[in-house]
Amino acid sequence: ITTPGFPYNASLFCDFLLSVEEGKKVEVEIILLEANSCCDSLVLYDGYMGGNVIANLTGELSN
Repeated sequence: ITTPGFPYNASLFCDFLLSVEEGKKVEVEIILLEANSCCDSLVLYDGYMGGNVIANLTGELSN
């Protein structure tokens, strides 16, 4: 999954829903994250938005 139009315009909101069968897991590998700590973030939830936060990432990350 990539951000549409990367590098993206200001104020872009993206959300993706990944669903798997019960008992299965999703593995997330982040190749590159460039999230300005002032206003960008990548938030991973267990369930829908507003559920348990698994990770809240900002800043720069590369694999």
